[in-house]
Amino acid sequence: FAYPGYQAEDLDTRAAIAFTSGDNARIRLEIPGGYSGTIRIYYKEPVLWRIFEIISLLSAVAFIVLILRRRL
Repeated sequence: FAYPGYQAEDLDTRAAIAFTSGDNARIRLEIPGGYSGTIRIYYKEPVLWRIFEIISLLSAVAFIVLILRRRL
């Protein structure tokens, strides 16, 4: 599905390849005629998501430490 954050690039030239949302929100690549190469499609998460993952991990560690301290 063409969620925001997906990117496509030519592996040889690292040039971005344009794409749009096709039928049923699937990714539709706009590949030039006669193209020969390898295309990489990947999802790049927003930085804010990574920050929240770190906060969640630190919260889980703090919770475990709190439980272990109360048992001792």
